[in-house]
Amino acid sequence: MTAATILAAFTRRQRRYVVLPDLGGVDWERLDYLGWAHASGHMAYVVYNHERPAVGLVLRRTKLTGAQRPKLCSWCLTTHQGCGVNLFTAQIGDNAARVHGDYVCNDLRCSAYVRGLLRTGVGQMRETITVGERVARLRTNVERFIRSVYGEGAQV
Repeated sequence: MTAATILAAFTRRQRRYVVLPDLGGVDWERLDYLGWAHASGHMAYVVYNHERPAVGLVLRRTKLTGAQRPKLCSWCLTTHQGCGVNLFTAQIGDNAARVHGDYVCNDLRCSAYVRGLLRTGVGQMRETITVGERVARLRTNVERFIRSVYGEGAQV
């Protein structure tokens, strides 16, 4: 994906918030979505491009407080200790009061976790499915999130 493709994935209104990451060294073959955080830490961006036009999301990252118990990412099902998983929310339509959220890996590197390229240092569930099936599950979960934000008719 090029910078122009990434920007085109967002709505005109969202583009004013997007700060593009450094795309050098991105291994596109092992990436199910491009995810990165804003330097401020309170916003993040996801661009999903699987056999269709790219779709972009501007996410708000909540600041977690209280006991930092292990948490499970709802996209890749990886367990993280403490702040390794955060609640990310996306605004639904133009209504700022309507949001949808998921608990997702704080570093947005689910693609690496499902392929076994990254480890969290926390014991994981023993799964009997293949890496390909984990990748398919990750894509399904990301698509579910996108549909919940953009509606069932979203081109995902």
